[in-house]
Amino acid sequence: MDIHVLFLVEIYSMFTLIKQAFRRFLTKIFDDAIRIEYQKAGLIKKNIALEGGDISYLCSNTVSLVNQSGGVLLMLHGFGAEKEIWSGFARHLATSLPILIPDLPGHGENNQDFEVDYSVHSQTNRVHKLLQALNVSKVHIVGHSMGGAIALRLAHLYPEIVSSLVLISAAGAEIKPGVLENIVDSRDLNPLVDVKNKEDFQRLIEFCMSKPPYVPRPFFNLLADKKIARFEIDKKIFADITADIDQSGHLDIIKVPSLIIWGDQDQILNVADADYLNRHLTGSHKIILPGIGHVPIMEDPRQTALHAKYFLEHLAL
Repeated sequence: MDIHVLFLVEIYSMFTLIKQAFRRFLTKIFDDAIRIEYQKAGLIKKNIALEGGDISYLCSNTVSLVNQSGGVLLMLHGFGAEKEIWSGFARHLATSLPILIPDLPGHGENNQDFEVDYSVHSQTNRVHKLLQALNVSKVHIVGHSMGGAIALRLAHLYPEIVSSLVLISAAGAEIKPGVLENIVDSRDLNPLVDVKNKEDFQRLIEFCMSKPPYVPRPFFNLLADKKIARFEIDKKIFADITADIDQSGHLDIIKVPSLIIWGDQDQILNVADADYLNRHLTGSHKIILPGIGHVPIMEDPRQTALHAKYFLEHLAL
């Protein structure tokens, strides 16, 4: 082989190694930053082995989840998200209730199994098994998007354990199609699933949030790559949850205190759905956040948490 070709191969190999080392360095910094954020909220990360796979979760680092007469605050994230999305919200909430935030099956640090059913009903039963394994007998549930549909399903199937609901941009009671459904119905790409490059990821952020938090470009690239790698499993999960996402038939029998929080700029789930939930959940309260999109817990975690805090302290307990 020509010496010049060998030299170019060596240079390319060296730069590849440097690039890989730099990426590992950035990943460590990012992971450390995420850990610091949930530690600020008084949370630690744990793992539990359940039938069907391990579950990674965050929980309060000073208060036991077991035998809590006032219940445990269970936070359920949305489609394609993970437990750490709640860190800022949990910090501003500053609740005395012990907190439990799982990665839902197929998400976050949990196994991605293409043989598993990720429907709302199946996810609900897995969350119930998690609560049983952790000896949690009463919960106040805060559910965002898909997590809201699971929260409604839990309240329907296991009313004896659900004390209250905070539904944030909750799926499960669609009365009027959002922009997302119109896009999917027109057979364009689904912005929640079809993320195959960084431009798609930027489109996803702009679609989901009216006021997205600032993310430095190197970390944006890490998050984009992580989302791109989830394409196949996200496609599977989205198909499974849409099969039984509708919980509207059970709303009238749910009799726990409920708070509905929605952004008026939500493009995923129409703000009209908040009105529908408010009408059909007995004694529920509704708050519409101006200028906020589908992810209030990231766009304005402080304001969203303060609304939830007031509800939990004055109306739910």
